[in-house]
Amino acid sequence: MSDFDLASAKPVADFDLGSARPVADAQKGLGFWDYVKGIPGAAASVATGAGASLLGGLSASGTMLFGDAPAYVANQFGARIPLPDPAANFRKVQSDLTYAPENPGAQAIAKAVNYPGQKLAQFADYAGSKTADLTGSPGAAAAVNTGIQALPYALGARFAPKAPVAAPAAEVAPEVAEATQAGLKLTPQQTGAPMGNLIQSLSGSAKLERSISKQNAVTANNLAKADIGIAPDQPLNSGTIAAQKAAPNAVYRQVSQLGQIPVDPQFTADIAGIANRTGAGSFAFDVPPSVERLKQGYSGVQAFDAGDAVAKVRQLRADAGRNLKSPDPEQNALGYAQRQVAEAIDNQIDRHVQQLPQNSSLIDQLRAARVQLAKIHSVEDAMSGPNISAKALAKQQAKGVPLSGNLRVLANAYGNFDRALQDPAKIRDSGPFGVLDLGYGAAAGLAHPAALSAVLARPLARAYLASKPYQSRLALPREPFVVPTGLLGPTAPLLTQQPALEQQ
Repeated sequence: MSDFDLASAKPVADFDLGSARPVADAQKGLGFWDYVKGIPGAAASVATGAGASLLGGLSASGTMLFGDAPAYVANQFGARIPLPDPAANFRKVQSDLTYAPENPGAQAIAKAVNYPGQKLAQFADYAGSKTADLTGSPGAAAAVNTGIQALPYALGARFAPKAPVAAPAAEVAPEVAEATQAGLKLTPQQTGAPMGNLIQSLSGSAKLERSISKQNAVTANNLAKADIGIAPDQPLNSGTIAAQKAAPNAVYRQVSQLGQIPVDPQFTADIAGIANRTGAGSFAFDVPPSVERLKQGYSGVQAFDAGDAVAKVRQLRADAGRNLKSPDPEQNALGYAQRQVAEAIDNQIDRHVQQLPQNSSLIDQLRAARVQLAKIHSVEDAMSGPNISAKALAKQQAKGVPLSGNLRVLANAYGNFDRALQDPAKIRDSGPFGVLDLGYGAAAGLAHPAALSAVLARPLARAYLASKPYQSRLALPREPFVVPTGLLGPTAPLLTQQPALEQQ
């Protein structure tokens, strides 16, 4: 049979008046969504309970200012009317001011969250009762009871900043602005968002980074497509990339009809300035001959046929792309030299066409075609399966490839936020639930269904951090707010650890 509280005439803990069933039966069969729907009610119950505990303690201990509380008062006829003791007064105020949710899921969550506080209250009642027995003073008993229950609030006020000062809105870092304005998603940790960083740490950083990387892969593909002229609804693959070469190749076919092109001193200087990245500067006696042979061959050229030059540039760029991808440092050095030779020939053609008055419009077309082909070659060299690799673009940029537009943005973003631009083909465990989520969830579910719902909230938190509404806030200056010192009890140290936090 259930125990009753005589002060409230209600069952103490094991009967649910809303369902007319024992609490254990009322909670039996609750599912995940029952707990999710109960979160608002549970939050309201916990929040009002925290405030009610403090106000109840103040009410019970108010008489300490004037000595011990009397046990009774006399009415106008002289009859003695007993008064509730301070501990009972504490419980009544606390009960009256605490929101009691009717949702079974909310009740289960609130019960789990309030469990430590209930144990602290039981200890406070015990300590207060012992104090009353030893001293015979109800006021002293109330002081002990209230002091123990107010301990979390005192600690919160003790460690909170004494005088938090509002800071101006934090400016968004340039690298964050560049990435987010391009549509890339970042983690709160990468952008310096304190509140989001806290949620990220609780929900699983590695899992969030993998999820965001998969979403960023789609955005990166779209950025690359926009740079080389592929329509948004078209795939990014070898076929669509090759199709974009048609227009610039048509311009080069015109150039191939120009006949003989003499080389000038600038061409000779460009070839001589090609760096041999095999340590030739200090160890010329022990370097592979491929780069030096390439330099010596082109340094002796006095003139070349325009058609041969167009074909050779195409071959040099293709060979350079393969060699730059090789793990062999010698082939990397050769690929870099081949790319520089192609640039030297292209620059010589540009200077020659510029001097031809009858081809005044051709020079503009040639320069646009060069830029377009350079972007296409960069995209080709950076493809990893069906996706553009931001990591490969960053490597190209590090090797001196002059990236521009969206390709430069992707290379910069990888340099700054590589964990948000992981190669999707190499990502494992990318589903909504990780091994830890499922493991902890199973273990917690055996202990208490409310604990299971808390663990299952991790994927929901990650989805929120990766959502468009939250990500759109990362590109905006964060407006600060100041937490009043001492008003938040045990949460004050957490929320006031920085002078100003962003509103999220």
